[in-house]
Formats: sequence, structure tokens, C-alpha cells
Amino acid sequence: MNLLKVSQIAAELQVTGACVYGWIKQGKIPSVRLGKLVRVDREELNRFLARRTQDGSRPQGETR
Repeated sequence: MNLLKVSQIAAELQVTGACVYGWIKQGKIPSVRLGKLVRVDREELNRFLARRTQDGSRPQGETR
């Protein structure tokens, strides 16, 4: 399991951390809470991105 910080995901997708937290809150990206910390498994992020690629849309805020 490769857990990513929200800031790492935001940097990779060139979006804000608030945007990533929004997707997590909406249930679009499954996450793990470790106390106050939020982490996302790399495989879950890849699934999220694959779903967006398959339907031709981009995550809101994604510029690439």
C-alpha cells in the first residue's frame, strides 16, 4: 500500500488541496484517516483517474 498525502495528489494533478479534499468528501476518491491525517492509496487514485479517462471527463479543476 502506497499512501499519498493530499498535497502530493494536488501537485501531481495540478489542482488545489481543497479540490482533492472535495473529491474525498464526495466519495470520489476513497481515503484513509490516520488520526487527523488523510491519506489516499495510489491504486485508488489510479482507479479514480481511470474512471475519469474512460468517460472522457476530467476531474473538476484538472488542467492537464
